[in-house]
Amino acid sequence: MAERDRDEHAILEAFERFERELAAPDVSGAVRAELGIRPRGRRAAAVLAAVIAAALLITGCAAAFGGLDWLSSRLGAGGFTDVLEPQEAAAEREGIEMTVLGAQGFGDSAAAYISLRDTAGLGRVREEPGCQAVFAINGTGRTEQVYFDEETGTGYYVVLAYDENGGLSGPAEIALWELNYTPEGGTKFGPEEVLPDFASAAALGPEAAEGELLPVERGAEIEPGLWLGSVGTVGGRPAVQIGVDSWGDCRDYNFKLALRGPDGETPAGDGIIGFLLEDMSPWDGSESEVRYLLYQYVFDIDPAELAGLTLEIEGRFSGSVRSDWTVEVELSDAGSALTYTGDIVDEDGVTLVSGALVTLTPLGIRIEGRGEPGDIWRLASYRVYAVTPEGWRGANVGPRGAGDDGSFDWFLFYTAAVEPESVERIEFGRLYAMELK
Repeated sequence: MAERDRDEHAILEAFERFERELAAPDVSGAVRAELGIRPRGRRAAAVLAAVIAAALLITGCAAAFGGLDWLSSRLGAGGFTDVLEPQEAAAEREGIEMTVLGAQGFGDSAAAYISLRDTAGLGRVREEPGCQAVFAINGTGRTEQVYFDEETGTGYYVVLAYDENGGLSGPAEIALWELNYTPEGGTKFGPEEVLPDFASAAALGPEAAEGELLPVERGAEIEPGLWLGSVGTVGGRPAVQIGVDSWGDCRDYNFKLALRGPDGETPAGDGIIGFLLEDMSPWDGSESEVRYLLYQYVFDIDPAELAGLTLEIEGRFSGSVRSDWTVEVELSDAGSALTYTGDIVDEDGVTLVSGALVTLTPLGIRIEGRGEPGDIWRLASYRVYAVTPEGWRGANVGPRGAGDDGSFDWFLFYTAAVEPESVERIEFGRLYAMELK
């Protein structure tokens, strides 16, 4: 439900309580007409003032609940809420409401806090590990659930993004790519019969050359969103297509096929995927290029040996919701990045990297430089700390490695915001230090 709707209902509930308790002149006709509520009685003007005051108080609470300040109070001293700009952008698809609570750009890095709520009440948003959401800022980022509110069934997430080209300031798109969850009642299906007479179906079906695709067809449904396609031969061997609908509120399948005899034997083993086609949208005009996945399985058995064998399928699935949750926000550049140079030395004072470039933002540390490849790979294995007057602040989430020439360019995210001005030096596993100049 939109924030405006929640506020309107809060106001309405305040009026209703006073209506039940007192009789007074109804001077709220305009509000009630807009909400489609019939007036019930008359009240005193003094009571009206109390109603309006109570309604405004409730509205303020509704706006605060679930917002960036509210989340900050739940996270305590952790996180990045204090360095982000509050936002009010939302999108709802497939009964899932996504709301951007706050976001901020820092040149080559950005962060956002986002809430997710299942407005259909199907329990698809829940506490991890029973639910996993994948968000992105301008197509990149990593997601972590930071809080789950049991009362409202709302999940809260932080998204951290890095772009070495500095494309994370200005207009940006924040998107939920997919939501995966564990369905109620288990995640297994099968083994179940798909084709009792596979021999006849393969013999009468179309033929394709080795490495080619059988004609694309959509047949009977096996499980929700899992269906039988063409059955025939490929390169003289029996083959079958299985299709999956991977869009909307669906199942994410992991399955296998087998040709099973009357005594349970599988003389052909499991099917071998000979072809995977992802673009099968023409059936319903879907704009998604990856809505339908088609798997073509080929069995290593002579068609003459198929008599008496039954095609069976079994596997696991997870719940998955895929749609287009995308909102546009303005990532204003906070302009708080600081740049330093420094040498990375070991505990004996030996220099491993000279003149490394360090950029500090409230979100993390970017370190660029060059040294001996072996030394750089060793540095990459250590946890990195920003040393401040308050203590060591870890920064360990981000890609790290080294080129063949020993060059490196790392960005490491903190677990909570750190003021760039407070950082005195960088340490690697507390064995290697880098004084900032």
